[in-house]
Amino acid sequence: MRLFLFLILICTVAIAVAPFEENYRQITPPPFDGHPPVDPQRLHSPTNLPSLSFFEGWIGIPYKYTGRAWKAWGKGIQIPGWSEDPSIAEVSARRFIDDNPAPFGISANNLRTIKATRHLNTWYFIFEQTMEGRRVYGARLDLRVSPEGKLFFISNQLLPGIKGEFPSAMSDDALASNAESELGLQAEEWTAIDEIWLPLETETGRLQIFPVKEIILPVEDPVSEWSCFVDVQTGNTLKRLNNYYYLSGTITAEVMV
Repeated sequence: MRLFLFLILICTVAIAVAPFEENYRQITPPPFDGHPPVDPQRLHSPTNLPSLSFFEGWIGIPYKYTGRAWKAWGKGIQIPGWSEDPSIAEVSARRFIDDNPAPFGISANNLRTIKATRHLNTWYFIFEQTMEGRRVYGARLDLRVSPEGKLFFISNQLLPGIKGEFPSAMSDDALASNAESELGLQAEEWTAIDEIWLPLETETGRLQIFPVKEIILPVEDPVSEWSCFVDVQTGNTLKRLNNYYYLSGTITAEVMV
């Protein structure tokens, strides 16, 4: 009798769990193992953006500003000239970018290498876009490659086609003074870091590129460190980040002005 009741209990649990397991399989994105997902439209595109095919057997979601590959994954594509040597691997990855304008749309000459390293069974390449030698904030390309040199994942936020000459800037003293005034806090000192191209979305949903300088303002009360991206022509702060680190983790606040 006990065995009979136990079997009934097992069957009941199995029936109850089966739909959950099926739903879990349906909503869990597949691992980046070189195989395209079964239904990328539903799994990876909650806004129902149209999926695009950039390579044979690949599926991608277009970046809303460019229409090119934003997140793309699929069957491994062999990168020509691959080598386990990091410097040769990077050269091969850059050549691959130049040879495939459809998903990238930018010359590798305009990409600055941030990372080119292997971790466990994946090579990671992260490039940052530059224009006139100055970095374009947030415009990055992430390639993930198997140890054998087969590409299986792209994360692309590049902005091909943007052009512009960096204008003459206000003095660093003036930019720092404006940044401190708009922040409304007394900084201990200031440091000017880089001249940067800053893409910001306008009210119409289009991107506009601003020439800015990053000004670092450390503040004692409240304890914080602010990265202020100041328009070099107007002196207006267009973006602020609080870089302060607490023991419990990193606190980052972003303010659009």
